[in-house]
Amino acid sequence: MSVFKNILVPVDGSEHSSRAIEYASEIASKFNSKLILLHVYFFAFPVTSSTVFPGVPDYGVMTHESIDVLSQKTEKDANQILVQATNLVEGKNVVVKSLLIEGRVVSEILKILETEKVDLIVMGARGISGIKKLFLGSTSEEVVRKASCPVLIVK
Repeated sequence: MSVFKNILVPVDGSEHSSRAIEYASEIASKFNSKLILLHVYFFAFPVTSSTVFPGVPDYGVMTHESIDVLSQKTEKDANQILVQATNLVEGKNVVVKSLLIEGRVVSEILKILETEKVDLIVMGARGISGIKKLFLGSTSEEVVRKASCPVLIVK
């Protein structure tokens, strides 16, 4: 029986995230665990004055088609991050499951904990958000506080 049957690695394409994948792969290999790579992306719907104030003329209107194109590009870019993360695990003799989800990062990570019966989270100290806290990024700090399983933070 493995101590860590399912290891979750939230990925965002950052250097810290890549290091987390390396650590998680080693742990998964030693404990014969399944590695779950998760990338959560968020598509912020472009706000126009007509969506905020109906009836007000909007001279910078985005069509539904252009919003769809932006949404599809966001999802394609997010998928590429997940593909790159999966490539880092290639050849390491580890079972990998990749998940791409649209939503809010922390809340989606917490949902996956339950649905995938995660025993350990391995994540980078900081991601690509550009917001730097003193020791941890805001996402990793919040996951540490709210997760129901151990969390390994990789610098």
